[in-house]
Amino acid sequence: MGKALLLFIFSFFLTLNIYSQYSLEKLSNLIDSQTQLPVETAYLHLNKTSYIVGEQIGFKAYVLDRKSLKPSRNTTNLYVQIKDEHSNVIKEKMLLIENGVSQNTFQIDSLFSTGTYSITAYTNWMKNFDAHNYFIQQLQIFPQNHEITESNTTFSKKPDIQLLPESGHFLSGVVNTVGIVAKDGQGRGIPNLNIELETDEGITIAKTTLNQMGLGRIAFIPSKGNSYTIKTFFAGKYYDFRVTPTVNEEGITLSASEYKGNLNVAVNTNSNTLKKIKQKQFYLTLKSRNRSTALSFNFENRKTVPIAFPLDSLSSGIQVLTIFNSNFQPLAERLFFNYQNLPLKNLEKHQLTSTSDSLKIKFSNISLEQDSLSASIALLPSNSISYNPENSLISQVMLQPYIKGDLENGNWYFDNTSKNKRIELDNLLLTQGWSSYNWENIFKKDQKYEYSFEQYTTLTAQINNKPKKRLGQKYLLHATSTNIPAYSDIPLDKESFKVENFIPMEGDSLYVSQILPNKKLQPAELSYTIYPSKIPTFNIHYDLNPKTKTKEFINTDVKPFVLEKDVEKLDEVVVKSKLDKKIIRTNKLEARSFGDIHILTPEDKIYYNTLGDYLMTKPGIEVQQDFGKKMTVINLRSKVTLSKSKAPGQMQFYINDMPVYSSEMLITLPFNFIDYIEINRSGLGESSMAGAGSIKIYMDYSKNFIDYLDVPVAQNFKYPLYFSKEKKYYVPKYQSNTDEFFQKFGVIDWKGNLETNDRGEVVITIKKPAVNFRYFIQGITSNGQLIDTQKEVILYE
Repeated sequence: MGKALLLFIFSFFLTLNIYSQYSLEKLSNLIDSQTQLPVETAYLHLNKTSYIVGEQIGFKAYVLDRKSLKPSRNTTNLYVQIKDEHSNVIKEKMLLIENGVSQNTFQIDSLFSTGTYSITAYTNWMKNFDAHNYFIQQLQIFPQNHEITESNTTFSKKPDIQLLPESGHFLSGVVNTVGIVAKDGQGRGIPNLNIELETDEGITIAKTTLNQMGLGRIAFIPSKGNSYTIKTFFAGKYYDFRVTPTVNEEGITLSASEYKGNLNVAVNTNSNTLKKIKQKQFYLTLKSRNRSTALSFNFENRKTVPIAFPLDSLSSGIQVLTIFNSNFQPLAERLFFNYQNLPLKNLEKHQLTSTSDSLKIKFSNISLEQDSLSASIALLPSNSISYNPENSLISQVMLQPYIKGDLENGNWYFDNTSKNKRIELDNLLLTQGWSSYNWENIFKKDQKYEYSFEQYTTLTAQINNKPKKRLGQKYLLHATSTNIPAYSDIPLDKESFKVENFIPMEGDSLYVSQILPNKKLQPAELSYTIYPSKIPTFNIHYDLNPKTKTKEFINTDVKPFVLEKDVEKLDEVVVKSKLDKKIIRTNKLEARSFGDIHILTPEDKIYYNTLGDYLMTKPGIEVQQDFGKKMTVINLRSKVTLSKSKAPGQMQFYINDMPVYSSEMLITLPFNFIDYIEINRSGLGESSMAGAGSIKIYMDYSKNFIDYLDVPVAQNFKYPLYFSKEKKYYVPKYQSNTDEFFQKFGVIDWKGNLETNDRGEVVITIKKPAVNFRYFIQGITSNGQLIDTQKEVILYE
C-alpha cells in the first residue's frame, strides 16, 4: 500500500472518530486471506474466430496468476474444448503449460459442419470459483465449397431494456444513478439508442443516448410503488416499456467516480434511514487483484459520507468497493476500474524490410531489462471480417473475471484509451451491481477447495501377481520423450508404487520391465491408473447466438484454398530398398563426417546399461568412470590436448552438436534415446577444444527401441489421457491472394512463438502479402506486463 494512501486513511480515521478496532481488524484479516489466495486466469489468442472447413485453428494459451499477472507456476495442465451449440464436445486437448504458455492447433475437419461453436480453456483449480477466470470464445464455421457474400440476418427486433441502479438497489427520497442496458435479440448491445424515462403523468424526468455497446446512465429520484415508462425508437418502430422498479424506503447506496486523480466514493442514505443508523458502525472495504483496504465509519448526522482514495496509490485494474454493517453483512457494492499504471506494453513501432517475395517485420527498442517476453501474432488482410474476439488478453485478465456474464468487445475499452472510454467502462461497471465475489464463501471458516492445482499427472502401478521372494520387486520404467528412466525397488510388503510429476505425451507409450536377479528384463505384470485419466467436465453456460454478421451462401464447386501440408504430401517420394538400412544410413552419415559412425540397435540398448558400458567396447579409446559422478574418455592414439582444462588425450563430448562441459550430463543421459554416435579420434575438422578428438552423441526422443525387439522385455501401457504435442500451423494456399474471399476470410500468417533475440528485438519473416494487412499481438512478460497491440500495415496505397 502506498504511503500517500496510508496517510490518507490515518487522517480519515481521526476525522470520522473511528472505533471498534477489533472488528475492523477482523474484517481486514478476512479480506486479506481471500486476497492471498492464488487465482489463475486463462486466455487463448486465436489466429481468427471465423473459419472455413479444412482450415486450422491456431492458438496460443496463456495461464496467469491474476494477482501478479505473471505466468502461473501452480498449474501445468490446461484443458481446451470445442463444443457445438448443444454443448457436445467435438474436440478436446490437454495442453502442457510451461512458463505460463503453450501453443497448438485444431484441425477443422469432417467432424464440423456449418454453424456456431465455442472454444473454452480452463484449469482444474478454476472450478472452485464462480468468477469468469476461464476462457470462452464463439467460433463461426463455414463450408469450403461455397462462395460467401455478406447479408444481415435479423432475429427478434424487439429490444430488451433494463434499468440497473448503482450499487445494486434503488433507494427512495435521494438521487439514484441508474445504468441502462439495451440489447437486441442476439444479446448484443444496441448502439446509439435514444432513451427517455417518463412518469405516469407523462413528464420526462431523464433522457440519454446509449453508447456503441448499448450502455448509458441517467439519474432521478425514485418513489416506492411508482411506475415509469421507457420510450425509445428502434428498427423503424416506437416502443414503450412500462417498469415498476423495486424501491427500498430504507437503506444505503454507494457511488463512485473519478475526479482530479482521486477515486471519490460517496456512501448515501435517506432521512428515514439516518434516524436509525446514525450512531451505528459500518465498514467500507476496497479490494483489488493484489491488495485490500478496510476502514470503519458512521453517518452521525449526515446523509452522505464522502471518502477519497488517490488513484496512484491503488493497484491498477478493478477496485471492488463494498459496504458492510457491524455484523459483516454486505449492504451495497460498486465496481470501479483504475486505469493508472496499467501493466501494458505495446509493440507498435516496427520496421519493415521487403524483398520480392518476403517481408521482415522487426520490433525493436523493447525495454525488458531482466524480463523475458512470450507473445503470439495473427496477421490478416485489412478488410478481414473473421477476427472478432470478445476479449483481448488484458480485458480477459483484468476485467472479465469481475463481470457477471460475458463481456462484449472487452478489448475496445483498452484500445487507444481516452477519457471517454474511461467513462464508457464505468457505465458498464455501473450496471453490474454486485460483483462476482461470493461473500458468504469468503467469510466461511476453514473453507475447503474441492479441486486442486494440477502438476502433470500421477501414475500408480499395482502389482497383480505377487512375485516370489527370490524374484524381488524391482521395476524399470523405460524413458519416454518426456520422462527419464526410473527404477522402483518395492518392499515385499507393498503392492503398489506411485510416480509423481509423470508427463504422458501424445504418441508415447510407457514400457515397464521387471528386473530379474540376473539383471535381465521381462515384461512387468502390473495394473496402471493415471490421474487425471480424462478431461474434467466444467459446466460453462454460454449463449451461442451468432454475434458476427451471418452469411448467405451460393453453391460453387471451387475450393478457395488447400493447406500447405497437403501440398507437401503430394511431393513425398518413398524409396524402398532390400539393402540393409543400417548399412545404408551408416555410409551416408560417414560420407559427411571425419569419424566412425555407430548407429545403436535395439539390442544394444538392452545389452548395455549406460553410455560408458557401450563406449568400452569401441577400439582406440579408454573409458574412465567414477560411477554416478563423472566419466572421461581418453584417446589412446593421442596423449596431447590443446585445452588446459582437460587431461592429456581427453576427448570432447557433444550432444546434438552442443559441447558438453560437465560429464554429469553423460551419466544421466537416457541411453535408450541415443540414435547414433560419431567417434572422431583424428581430431580433424574439430575446434581447439577437441584437439584430442571428439565423441558426438545424437539423440532421437521419438524412437523407442522396445518396439523393435523380437523378444518381449517390457509391458506396454497406453495412456488414457495425454498432453497434446505441439502441432505445426500451416498457412492455407489460396487460389487468389487478392480476391474478396481472401480479403474477408484469408490468413496471411500466424506465429505463436514470438520471443526477443539477443538484441532485445522481436523479428518475424512472412511471405510478402499482396494486400494491406493488420497484425494482432498478444503476450506476456515474466515480470507481469501484458502485451496487447494491433496495427494496420499499409503496403499499397
